[in-house]
Amino acid sequence: MRNKVLIPTLALLAVAAGFFAWRRARSSQLQARVLLLDCEFSPNLSSAEAQVLNLLLADELEIRGDLAVTQLPSLPQPFQPEGALILVRPRASQEGMDLRLDLAWAKMGPGQDGAWHQTAVPVQAPASAITASLDALPVTMNPVHAELLPDNPGVFWTLVKAESAAFTNVDLEGAFAQAQIAAQQEPGSAALQAALAQLDTVRMLQDPHLLDGHADEALQAANRALALEPGYPRALRYASRLLSDEGRQDEALVQVREGLRLHPHSLTLLFAVDYAARTAGLLDIALAARKRMESLWAGSPVPPPTGFTYLYAGQQEAFEASFNRLPGATPNGFTAFNRGYAALLRGDPSKAATAFQITAQDLTTETQFRALARVFSFQIAGQSADAKLALDALERSRLGLQVPDGEFTFTMAEAAAFLGEEGLAMDLAQQASGQGFLCSAWYKNSPFLTKLQPLPRWQAILQHVEARRDRLAKRHAPADFGL
Repeated sequence: MRNKVLIPTLALLAVAAGFFAWRRARSSQLQARVLLLDCEFSPNLSSAEAQVLNLLLADELEIRGDLAVTQLPSLPQPFQPEGALILVRPRASQEGMDLRLDLAWAKMGPGQDGAWHQTAVPVQAPASAITASLDALPVTMNPVHAELLPDNPGVFWTLVKAESAAFTNVDLEGAFAQAQIAAQQEPGSAALQAALAQLDTVRMLQDPHLLDGHADEALQAANRALALEPGYPRALRYASRLLSDEGRQDEALVQVREGLRLHPHSLTLLFAVDYAARTAGLLDIALAARKRMESLWAGSPVPPPTGFTYLYAGQQEAFEASFNRLPGATPNGFTAFNRGYAALLRGDPSKAATAFQITAQDLTTETQFRALARVFSFQIAGQSADAKLALDALERSRLGLQVPDGEFTFTMAEAAAFLGEEGLAMDLAQQASGQGFLCSAWYKNSPFLTKLQPLPRWQAILQHVEARRDRLAKRHAPADFGL
């Protein structure tokens, strides 16, 4: 996959750079943070379809409102916001081809009474309903971007139903085919192109060997979305993830940097910076992105998720806290896997085994995480032979991957070391470096790999990783991202 990455035109970037400082100053006078709760929905919508509607609402708030949008299932209790924010709770219903969208909202924070208000928008075509409802919030929304949502109501609902498969992993092939048809009907919708990128990526994660060339197509779809809507945060996050997982973090960081010039408060883009930077070993950038993220995050006491950067920087408590969800919420398989991984790091195999069992049984979790959870589970149970067979099968299944994900390969190396397979651990770590996982700090400090540190081959691997990481460090600094 070597397509040229599309970025906004030079003229647009010049304008964006000129207004960058102005927008930052303006934001300090506005309530620039929104906490968007999960959409309540009528029986004619599924939970996954309501999640897609929330994605589209968040897109509009980030793009037209230049807002930092935190998404949580429900309100944390006790809710004590740090600073001013707007709390938004949507309720949606499909009525024929129209959308009824009601937004309950409240101003929260110092000096605010937290009283609930309700937007009063008539039932209408979906794109118009979203525009009218968001324009009724007490935030400044820029004019509608005609390139974002599909205008045709039928195409809009096809988008919602197709993209919902990304949350359920059910009939991904059929969903992708429907999204392709919808994109042909409205080629000017950036949200449809972003949906194609997401669905193609999820398909590859579930069955990577049936989809030759689809990594290329997923990136092309993300880039088409960016051509229609320059700086589109969600499309940029998809594109940067694909590039980073191919070991092309340099391109990913350049692309996301330009997106941040257009949308400096976008949490979506800060997550993208964090991912690309941490996998490149640029922890100064990744930590700065996390710090900015925390200042814009509106979900306290629930922290921003997926804080692997903290782990690699030696802050394990912050890493573990990033996988804390709302009290009483059932963790998904990915969250459970990382809780199990953290428990092993702390020397608590019993707690780890419980978490890995949740992952293995969650059919919505990526196949590779479920498989690796079984490897750890077998070894914890003393079934070393089964653990080795499961790890070998996982390694074979990932041969020739289009989007290899070096960070995951490195976790496999840690699993091999946990099994006592030091040679395999070094083989997998070398693969991870070739796939672009260059976080030299974690190569040095992972507790799973302590025994490998003095070995000459390991030192050679580490030298190679550090040399590549240092070359990237000369090209990127936190200030480049406004951090």
